[in-house]
Amino acid sequence: MSRPKILIMHFANSPNTGVWALMRTLMGWLKDQDGIAVATGILARKSWPHSYRQDLEHLGIPFFISRVGSFPGSYLLNYFSPLSRWVKNLHDRFRPERMVVHLHDAWISGIYLPIKADISCPLSIVDTFHGVRTYKKSAVIKRLLHAVIARRLITYNVTLTSTDNPGIIRANHYFGLPCEMFQQISNGIEDKGLWGCPRSMDPSQPLQIGYISAFDDRKGWRYLVAAVEQLYSEGNRNIKLILAGSGAEQKLAHKWAGEHPQYASFKGYVTNAGTNLIPHLDVLVLPTNLEGMPMVLIEAISCGVPIIATPVDGNLDVVIDGYNGFFVERDAGQIAERLKLLLNNIELLRKLSKQAKLSFLEKFEINRVGNMFLNLYKTTFD
Repeated sequence: MSRPKILIMHFANSPNTGVWALMRTLMGWLKDQDGIAVATGILARKSWPHSYRQDLEHLGIPFFISRVGSFPGSYLLNYFSPLSRWVKNLHDRFRPERMVVHLHDAWISGIYLPIKADISCPLSIVDTFHGVRTYKKSAVIKRLLHAVIARRLITYNVTLTSTDNPGIIRANHYFGLPCEMFQQISNGIEDKGLWGCPRSMDPSQPLQIGYISAFDDRKGWRYLVAAVEQLYSEGNRNIKLILAGSGAEQKLAHKWAGEHPQYASFKGYVTNAGTNLIPHLDVLVLPTNLEGMPMVLIEAISCGVPIIATPVDGNLDVVIDGYNGFFVERDAGQIAERLKLLLNNIELLRKLSKQAKLSFLEKFEINRVGNMFLNLYKTTFD
């Protein structure tokens, strides 16, 4: 290609699930924009899925992958990452007018700085926070160390974004990063024109209830299981629960589904669930207690699938209570109540489905999100 006006390199340490989905989608969108070249660099732990490398090959962009360890505190070794060398390699290959390095590791990104590359064009750095977890009161030393690393982002004049507003507030609280330094830009995906909610078109079909996430206590899959058990025991037999994902408790989830085949099934990890599974659902449930910006919720509303979720973190930016889904507490009874409402009110299900699609187009469609990032990249050179 001709000399690009801007070369954008996305960089992350073993990006997974929602983080990888945003990176992949954004890189695919950017490479089709005039005057833009895109590349990526990945520090990959052993567990980083091979399918993600196939995603890169399919995108057809330059990429670098370096294997890293996954022992406690191993992120500190990323100070010696090959990022600077990769930046130099890309500069010499493309000779762009400007370069942007877009980091996706929140506060950890401070460990990669400064970028020491002998290049002839201006270089700016953008860092996205994909959620910030809370710290236990006893983790004082850990939090202080992370704050020192995070404040390197200020020292090296990094432009900050966050996928959700609670992440901005926590970054300020824990790390001392000023809220005004951040611009909130949501995750985004392509509108593939898919529609879920099959029961809204054929009320004789069972209500297809989906859970697509990690199987651990934080995500709250057990509350959903208890809710579906309650519904079925009360005589609501026209329901089907589909469990998909992986994690520490996936064997327990698989065992439970096997014990209740009349209304449950276990799919394990589903590749491209947004295309292969979500269009078969009528409602997606996520009773989590902590989130960044969960991509699975965005994938759900992109297909017109309503959501039942807890009012935490990034969920608050996706779910509009009573419009495209419902908020509930981590309580099986509350979840069961909302599911029963959707089961017995087909017009409500249809209404929520249409409004879910609208809410996606208004906020999360990739053309909107991509343009926000592209404008941000350009302003970093002003």
